[in-house]
Amino acid sequence: MKNSENELKIVNIDDAVDLRWTGKDEDGGRYVRLGREAGGTHLGCTLEDIPPGGRPSTYHYHLANEEAVYVIDGTGTLRTPEAEHEIKSGDYVAFPAGEAGAHAVENTSNDLLRCLFFSTMREPDITVYPDEKELFVGMIEKMIPFKGDQLGRDS
Repeated sequence: MKNSENELKIVNIDDAVDLRWTGKDEDGGRYVRLGREAGGTHLGCTLEDIPPGGRPSTYHYHLANEEAVYVIDGTGTLRTPEAEHEIKSGDYVAFPAGEAGAHAVENTSNDLLRCLFFSTMREPDITVYPDEKELFVGMIEKMIPFKGDQLGRDS
């Protein structure tokens, strides 16, 4: 536990049951912001439990932030601009900022998929969702959405 601003706080994912799960995804998955729990401010780390058929986020990329995923347990599918790739326990994939780093993870198995997602925490950021023709602009805690027709393109 952290008692002062300068004291180290160790967070163990095996103790996730004792952590405050930050939220639930629409698909029934759950996540906890480990980076925040440990007192991090410039590097985000989120533990995601993704149920079969679940997808914590739709296909997207960031213009200011780099992301990565480490598969702790299970298997799934990773969509990138080039193709869909099978991912499994022990796999680590980095996604650079920009269109080349577009990605989405989906649990295409019958078992739970557990991943760590990492992100730099540069603000402001622009997150682009190409399939939805949407983008979000702003700070991590307050993003403003824009849809296709608001971007000067056909929706």
